[in-house]
Amino acid sequence: MKPYGNRCIVRIAKRFQYGADKKPVISEDGIHIYEPEQEAKVLSSNIPDIKKGMTIIPIIRGGVPIRSLEDKKSVVVSLDGEDIYAIKE
Repeated sequence: MKPYGNRCIVRIAKRFQYGADKKPVISEDGIHIYEPEQEAKVLSSNIPDIKKGMTIIPIIRGGVPIRSLEDKKSVVVSLDGEDIYAIKE
């Protein structure tokens, strides 16, 4: 998949929430509750300084999730260039 315009596609790991009993917290609709990790791995990019394989720190809530690529451990998001705050070296 290739992003359009000044965007990149990233994979973000899920960090599941656990209760005091060490069991996953589950929402009313039966889905495990998670928070996305702060760092993301670039899968594809049209942004000049951002290359495939880099680790970046984005504002995740600004992106568009690609549901068809989501799995149990991670979510894939399309981000605008303005939503990337840092490159991890």
